[in-house]
Amino acid sequence: MKKLLKSHTYTLLLAGIVFIFSLFFSMNRNYDNLDNYISVTIDHGDTLWKMAEIYSTDDLSRDEFIEWIITHNEISAKSLVPGESIILPIAKTNLSLASKQ
Repeated sequence: MKKLLKSHTYTLLLAGIVFIFSLFFSMNRNYDNLDNYISVTIDHGDTLWKMAEIYSTDDLSRDEFIEWIITHNEISAKSLVPGESIILPIAKTNLSLASKQ
């Protein structure tokens, strides 16, 4: 066993480095460009279902909208806290265009 580890040290080291980098990049992939989406503050009584109704888009179904919020904000439907800000899957550019109409 010792001989095997000694002969494959560089291979194991390279595999470990590749694994760490892949974890790092996969974790950062979800947070790319989140500044381009609108953020809202949770009020008392707000639910993800209600948010999906208020801010519905043609791009996502209601279930996809809710799943996007859960994934990108790392929350669950039961963990909404009044005063907390969450990001919604609505681009700021779409919001500014709609407000000019």
